[in-house]
Amino acid sequence: MTIVTPKQTDYINLLLKQRAVGDSLRKAAVLVKTKAEASLLIDAMVKAPRVPAPAANVGPRPAYFAALADAENSKYAIPTRYLRGAFPTLAPWLKNDLLFLEIRNYGGRQYFSRLTGAPGAFNRTRVPMVEGTQLLKFIAGRHVEFAKLFADEHGVCGRCAADLTDEVSRATGFGPTCRAIFGL
Repeated sequence: MTIVTPKQTDYINLLLKQRAVGDSLRKAAVLVKTKAEASLLIDAMVKAPRVPAPAANVGPRPAYFAALADAENSKYAIPTRYLRGAFPTLAPWLKNDLLFLEIRNYGGRQYFSRLTGAPGAFNRTRVPMVEGTQLLKFIAGRHVEFAKLFADEHGVCGRCAADLTDEVSRATGFGPTCRAIFGL
């Protein structure tokens, strides 16, 4: 008869925390003596549903992700004169005339980043959550204006940064697909 290994004991304790196991499995966990019994118990516990994670509504996370979910995926150029004084922690980012930002989906997640460099070779820096929430609220409703500024500055589509190939696109600052998305 081989006794329960420490790894099995640790895994059983982990499963007790992560899974919605009934009283019978909890009692069995206390009574397990052999490796074979532990293996059977582990098999039964793994089949139990996971305990839902507690809601993470502490701090700036919920407000940030709500503002991010409401935002339009695009590139933005915001005049820094609008932001000076309101965002003291971003002062190093506000030295130039325009602050370049981007909201995009990548790998199934949505990101809010500061852009530096040239189109096609941007460097991305994550925007801190507290300031990001305020910036996202500032952009809301003015997203077309700030995307157009991006287009004017870089000579590419203000939403997706693609080359603008026709006169209408160059005049509006958006390619035909992006104009349709923005309702222009």
